[in-house]
Amino acid sequence: MFWYIFIFAGIAVMIFAYRTKKSLGRLGRKEVSTFRRFLGTDCGVNICASAVLAGIVFFILNADPGPKKLKELQLRQELEAQQIMAEKLARHLAAKAKRGSKALVIIRDMGPSGRPYREALLKGLRQGFDGKVRVARTESVKVADPNSVEDPGGVVLERLYLQNDQLDDIIKRHRDCQVVVSFIGVANNYQESNLPKKVSDGKTLFGLYTNNVYLLGPAIARAEITVCVVPHPLFRWEDLEPKSDADTIFTKRYLVVTQQNVRQLAGKHRKLFFLTVRPY
Repeated sequence: MFWYIFIFAGIAVMIFAYRTKKSLGRLGRKEVSTFRRFLGTDCGVNICASAVLAGIVFFILNADPGPKKLKELQLRQELEAQQIMAEKLARHLAAKAKRGSKALVIIRDMGPSGRPYREALLKGLRQGFDGKVRVARTESVKVADPNSVEDPGGVVLERLYLQNDQLDDIIKRHRDCQVVVSFIGVANNYQESNLPKKVSDGKTLFGLYTNNVYLLGPAIARAEITVCVVPHPLFRWEDLEPKSDADTIFTKRYLVVTQQNVRQLAGKHRKLFFLTVRPY
C-alpha cells in the first residue's frame, strides 16, 4: 500500500513540476516561490522522475513473488530447516558417542526428486558430528511419505514407517556402526525389534526423526531411543520470520525428546504421547 501512495504522489509532483517549468516563462520572479522555481528547472523535474522510478523499482523488488518464485523460496526454507534439524540431532548423538564411531543413516527413498533433501540431511549430520562421528553407511528405504498421503488413516501403517524386520535386517548388515540415525519413523511395536536392547545397554546410539511419536514414549523413557526429534505441535509458519537464525528455526519447528525430558514434554503437550508416559 505504501508503494502505491509513494508512486502516485511522485507522479503528481512530477506533473506539477513539468507544468511549473512550462509556466515559469510567463510568470514574474516575485510571483513564483523559490521552491517552485527549483521544481520548474530541469534538475527539479529529473529529481521527481527519478523518485518515481525508484519507487517503481522498489515496488517490483518487494512485490509478492509469483507461484514459481514462491515455490522455490519455500523449497529453500524447507531444505534449510531439514539441514538444521539433522545437525541438531547429530550434536545430541555426538555428545554421547566415542570419537571415531561410525554412523549408519537410514533415509526415505524419494527418487531423483528427493536428492536435495538427502543432501541437506547428510550435510546437517556431518556438521553436527563435527568429525567425532563419521557417516559410514547410508540406506535408502522405500516407504510412503506421511506428509504426501491425503488420508494417512486409510493407509496401511507398514507403508508409512520402518517395520521391525526391515530395521533389524539393515542393522544386521551394518553391524560395524555404533550410531544409527533414522529419518524414517519406526513401527509402534518398535520395542519388539532387536535394536532397543542394544541402545539401552549402551552398545548403540539411536537418533530418530519422526512425525509420529505417540506410542514411542515408553521406549524413550527406557532409553531405548537415545534422542528423538519431532515436529513441534504448536508450530505455525506465520510465527517464523523469513531471516530467522538456525536456533530460532529449530526451536520453533521441532522438539527434542530424550529420556530426561519425555515426561515433562508429555505433560506440556498432552496429545503428543499416549497416556502410558504421561506423569499423572
